[in-house]
Amino acid sequence: MPQIVRMAYTRVAHDALLRPQEARAHDSRVDAFLLDHMEALRASADGGDAPVTAFFDPTAQDLFEVLRTGGEREFLAAADGLAAKLVGEMDGRSGPGLLVCVQVSDGGELSGAALKLEVVAPNSAVLEALDSGEEVLSGATNVLDSPGKLQKGALVPDPRGASAVVIGDKLARDAAYFPRAFGIRPEQRAADTAADLVEAIAAVDPAAARAAARALPGVESGAARNVLAGLGEHVPALDDDVQEAVLGRLTAAPRPVVTVDTGGSVREILRADGITITGTAAAMRAVDVDPDPQGGGYVITIRVADEPRRTFRR
Repeated sequence: MPQIVRMAYTRVAHDALLRPQEARAHDSRVDAFLLDHMEALRASADGGDAPVTAFFDPTAQDLFEVLRTGGEREFLAAADGLAAKLVGEMDGRSGPGLLVCVQVSDGGELSGAALKLEVVAPNSAVLEALDSGEEVLSGATNVLDSPGKLQKGALVPDPRGASAVVIGDKLARDAAYFPRAFGIRPEQRAADTAADLVEAIAAVDPAAARAAARALPGVESGAARNVLAGLGEHVPALDDDVQEAVLGRLTAAPRPVVTVDTGGSVREILRADGITITGTAAAMRAVDVDPDPQGGGYVITIRVADEPRRTFRR
């Protein structure tokens, strides 16, 4: 049965003045709440929803290791260090919250987590069951993120051998300060890697992107370099120079693409004169774009089996 060994928390916000943290008392209900958050993070890793990660900041990696294994003094120093890193990355757009650091023991195995909890409802209510069996509705204020809904959390160790730390993967792009503050670089989610690969190809050689999107499902998933080499066998334009340029873009992305799931969804989008046509790469094979034989534009032809339906909306 996992048990919280140590806990500390402090308010974090843009330009917050931090004080040295102290060990906090915690009852069974708080323990259950925090342990549920940690279990939800583990489940996201086991289920493939959390991105694979690596530390790019050795100092931050050390802080998480001390958070996980240190005694009380070391634990509190690590919690202070992580709070300072987080506040240093927050700006006026970053929502204030509570950074909760915990150390957990489960059968001798130690884990640590840094959870940024935010108020999701200033006023709410809870249903409590009394010893008499009666149910009572009670008011609650400043309700925090519920387990499974946490947007900003980091957990060590990661149960996946190839990943350094589990992070919450509900981060909007403008909220990427959380992993950056802790020196964590998340790879792109597997489901998005195919689309990112084709987008990178389009940036280097637009003419090759459509053929690459069509050929991709027939290439074995794996390292981005190997997938590109496989695509090159089907798309002659993807020569060695183009492949290296594409790899450079994938590596330099905010969420690098290291491995590619070639079965991931790739959508093709055509836009012209206020008209948008979109579909999967496979479905868009039925769309042809040719110069207008009468001159002055293009003709788009779509071949479909079913009778089209026309609707109108605002």
